[in-house]
Amino acid sequence: SDQVLMRARRPRSQEGAGLPETSALLSRKSCNRAIVGKPLLGAPCNALQRFLKRGLGRGRSRADSAGAAQVSLIGKFLQAGRIPEAFELASSAAAIPPLPSLAFAGSPEFACRALAALMTAGHRPRLVLTQPDRPAGRGRRSSPSAVKRLALDASIPVATPRRADAIEAALARAAPDLLIVAAYGLLLPAAALARPRLGCINVHASLLPRWRGAAPIERALIAGDEATGVSLMQMDEGLDTGPVLAQSRMPIAPRATGAALESALADLGARLLLQTLPILSQLTPRPQRGPATWAPKLGRQDAAANWRHSASELDRRIRALAHRLPVFGTLGEVRVQLLAATAAAGTWDAVPGTILPAGKEEILVACGEGALRLQALRLNRGKGNVLGPREARNGFPRLFHPGARFDGNRDCSPSR
Repeated sequence: SDQVLMRARRPRSQEGAGLPETSALLSRKSCNRAIVGKPLLGAPCNALQRFLKRGLGRGRSRADSAGAAQVSLIGKFLQAGRIPEAFELASSAAAIPPLPSLAFAGSPEFACRALAALMTAGHRPRLVLTQPDRPAGRGRRSSPSAVKRLALDASIPVATPRRADAIEAALARAAPDLLIVAAYGLLLPAAALARPRLGCINVHASLLPRWRGAAPIERALIAGDEATGVSLMQMDEGLDTGPVLAQSRMPIAPRATGAALESALADLGARLLLQTLPILSQLTPRPQRGPATWAPKLGRQDAAANWRHSASELDRRIRALAHRLPVFGTLGEVRVQLLAATAAAGTWDAVPGTILPAGKEEILVACGEGALRLQALRLNRGKGNVLGPREARNGFPRLFHPGARFDGNRDCSPSR
């Protein structure tokens, strides 16, 4: 259906605030205008978790629970003035026919969005596989994945296997008909892939075969791609090499960040998944076509600023990695994270990495082509707060002065 019936009461305090009218038919196009490009990574999971804690799946039928979750979630997002696409589709999915029994494998917020969408549409997995708890934060305390938190709040059995045989054993006990995988982070062994009667489907954040691997979103931004998308792939033993069931394409905004693009693709992937599941038996997987490119896991070498690169390339890298693995340089012994910047066109007679003369509220750094205007940074000195260029120059005048040079020659290998 091209229209969605939203049933949520609008608070009187928000009358005239520009929110969509409730209890009215909204076209999918108008819903999309309210949500596309909004960074909502945590909101769907958190809202669903709060609702589930009040009793979803405890003492109610699956249909009643799903309907209640749908109304609760849509109401919350209408009140906030934004609705994730996955929930827009789930609200019109009441007539989706019964699906085979499901298991789900995923770990980060990207996967959490797909799991939340499945549950709001009434498709409760009988098992969730996710990565083991990892140290996180300054205290390095053990922390569960976003998917694990959501699944436990929904009283869904969770397994965190570390070995291939343990993954296969968990699936053998659950005996699902279909396994849905989204950013699980571990390769599934052949024995595990063979367990579900209908196979395994991967929700991958790229237009395969472009950007196979662990970091497709960041790699697409760094490379300057103009478009990306989501692929639903029938999994085989290779790394994202299986035949494709469905794809959905979207443009990359000129100033897109990794966090915003991840959020948009998470919604797009959940939406495509809900659209595809009811017609899964009618689809014919097609082999991936075209040259493959690889998106290896991000590491420290990806975050080291190479000042011989163009300012435009460094700008893209900073936007791609700021939310996960910020680009950094060093001034003397001080490590400087570059959290936001813009490219400045022009020609300067200076060694790449040199701070150029500029206004008191600017930090301009020479690059292999053009210069980089720093807008937000963080130092491993002081309180570790995010600083604008003016605060950085006033607080650390011995570091940020014309002629000071980032990194010396350590990260200035020729651009490849």
